[in-house]
Amino acid sequence: TRSGYFTLAHLEGLLRHLSTEPDSSETVTVKSDSARKPLPASPVKVSSATIPFSPPIEAAASREPQQFEANVYLTTLPIGRPEAIGYRLRWITLASHPSETPFDFYVWTDYVTADAERNWKLRVNENLGLPLDPITAGAAHPNQRLFMDGRSPETAIDQEGTITLTADTFDWYVAVADDPIRRRAAILAESGVREQNAPRQIFASMGARDASSGSLSSASGARGVLSGNLSSAISQDPHGYGGFGWESGEQTWKGDKREWQRTQIEISYRLFWKEDQLSIALKTRPQDRNYLIYLVVEEYLQGSQQYLRTPVPIRVNGQLTYVPQAFFDAEAKARKHANDIIGRIERNYSKSRQPGPSDPVTGVLRPGILESPEAMREFADLAEQHAPDIVAEAVAHFAQRRA
Repeated sequence: TRSGYFTLAHLEGLLRHLSTEPDSSETVTVKSDSARKPLPASPVKVSSATIPFSPPIEAAASREPQQFEANVYLTTLPIGRPEAIGYRLRWITLASHPSETPFDFYVWTDYVTADAERNWKLRVNENLGLPLDPITAGAAHPNQRLFMDGRSPETAIDQEGTITLTADTFDWYVAVADDPIRRRAAILAESGVREQNAPRQIFASMGARDASSGSLSSASGARGVLSGNLSSAISQDPHGYGGFGWESGEQTWKGDKREWQRTQIEISYRLFWKEDQLSIALKTRPQDRNYLIYLVVEEYLQGSQQYLRTPVPIRVNGQLTYVPQAFFDAEAKARKHANDIIGRIERNYSKSRQPGPSDPVTGVLRPGILESPEAMREFADLAEQHAPDIVAEAVAHFAQRRA
C-alpha cells in the first residue's frame, strides 16, 4: 500500500472513464406534459368482421375527437463553456403496428475496443431504414423533419413551423356500460346543462350575463346543480392550458387500439430557445387520430464525430370512440367459439392427414394465434382450402351443440 499502486490504479480508471464518451446525454434534460380537450361527438357504427366462423359484430358508438397539445421543456449546455456542443432537433415516427417499435431498435449504443490496449470507445449504431420517413445521412442533407441545428444561443430563437410525417394511426375503443351516444348528453342533462350550450349556461348559473339574450340569469338553486356529475364532464385544465374542458393528455382509460392505418399526419410547433433553455409547444389535428411521435435531440460528440440521441416520446391522443360493453362481450364470445372450432379442426386434421412441419395448414400454427383474429382467419382460410370436409364437420359439430 505504501507504493501507491491502488491510488494509481484508481486514478487510471477515473481518467479512462472521463476520456470515454458517455452513452447517454450529460447536458440534455427533458420534461413534458400534454392536455386534450374533447370536441363535439358524433354517432358512428363500429364493426368487427375478422373473427372467423361468426357473422360481423356491430354496435352504435360515439366518436369524440380531441384537441391535443403538448409542451416539451429541454436544457442544453449553458453558454460560455470552453467547448460548445451542437444540437439537432428532429421529428421521427416508427412503425407501431402490429407492435410498437422500441426507439433503441432505431438507434443504440455500445462500446468497442479502441486499440490493442484496454481503451474503449463509444459506437452509435443507427438503422436508417427503420423510420417511416427517410432519414438523410449527414448534416449536409437535412429534410424538413430536421427542424433545428445549432448551439445554445445568446440571442433568443423563436421559430414556428408545420411538419408532415408518416405515422401508424389508430382509434381508441373505450368500453362504456350504457349507450355511448347518450353518455355525454346524459351527464350534462343531470346537471341541467345542454351540451351545445354548456359553457354559456354554466356562466349564466353563476349570475353572469347570457350572451344570447343579454339578460342576467337567475342563480337561485343553480350553483349546487353544477357539482357532482358536471365536474366529470367539464373540468379545469391541470396543465395551465386555460378554459373549461381541458383534461390530461395522458391515457387515463382502458381501451383497445383499433382501425389501424398508415397515413400522413401533420403537426404544428413553436420553438423558443435562449441560452440553455429550450421549449417546444406542439399542436396536432384531431382528424389524425392517435399515434406515437418522437422528438429526438441529437447531440454532437466532437471526439468521435457522432450524434448521441435523446428521444422524447409524445403519445398523441386525438380521438376516442366510446363503445358499448356488449360489443366487447360479443367479440369475446365469438373468439371462444372460433377457438373451439380451430382446436377441433387441428385435432381432426392431425389424425387424418398426419401433417409434417411444412404442412400448408398446421404449418401456420404458432404461439398466440388464438389471440389474434387475423391469425385465426388465416388458419381458417387455409383449412377451408385444403380440408373443407374437416372444417364443415367442426362447424356443424359446434352448431349442433349450440342448438
